[in-house]
Amino acid sequence: MTWQKKYRWVRTWGDETGIDGKPHEDYQGFDGEQNVGRIFLDLQTLKEGQWRWAGGFIRGVPVAMPNSAHGRGILGQAEGEMTNVG
Repeated sequence: MTWQKKYRWVRTWGDETGIDGKPHEDYQGFDGEQNVGRIFLDLQTLKEGQWRWAGGFIRGVPVAMPNSAHGRGILGQAEGEMTNVG
């Protein structure tokens, strides 16, 4: 079985940078045109340094709770399928 890209990931803030001059580690995932969620590096809470997932919602599909999480290994592969291993 070969790996195939399932989702398209784009930077939420484009080329905008933070105070440190580095690009924001903040991405939105898409399955076709449908937003499947957002992942970003937490730099402000007690979970600082961990990735945070905020799930997207699909119209007409029941919402599964919880829809956000923290984890050290939440981003599986760049521009690939997301896996929460943290």
